[in-house]
Amino acid sequence: SGRAYIITPKIPSQDLRQFVSRFFLKFERFKTSTDRIRIAYRTQEDLNLPAYETITWASTTTFTASNANIAVGDFINVVAGDNAGLLAEITVKTGAGAPWTFTIDLTANSSTKDARVQYLRFTDTATLTSQAIQSEVLDIGQRSEWVQFLVEIRGTELSPAVNGFLIDAE
Repeated sequence: SGRAYIITPKIPSQDLRQFVSRFFLKFERFKTSTDRIRIAYRTQEDLNLPAYETITWASTTTFTASNANIAVGDFINVVAGDNAGLLAEITVKTGAGAPWTFTIDLTANSSTKDARVQYLRFTDTATLTSQAIQSEVLDIGQRSEWVQFLVEIRGTELSPAVNGFLIDAE
């Protein structure tokens, strides 16, 4: 199974009073039932993220780490070491203090080794799974000077294929 993701640059609004209202995504029809496109966005800087840290894998879905600023809903981007290239969302944080144990929404390769990660804070908006559609309109509805998108693609080398996107501001 192949995975890739795109993080757009910050896309500025033309007017500070505008709402980033919709995100239009056009793509080729999914070739398999396991194809996925996930869309997340952010409209403001976070004072603590992105941040980098060395983690230790505890299982295929959990790791331990010490960064106190990481929360459920944040994304982990593995930049080096075991499972490099993996992008996943944190779904559970457990423990009374450092190190915490984090659970992710994907199954990684089995490992108990260290990896270097980047933490990202985006709002997860939708995960597209239907083989019957070729476009999607997502409501954002945030007043902001800019917007930035994270688009994750899971599938094979041929599918899914993103053809383009458009941002509507009002």
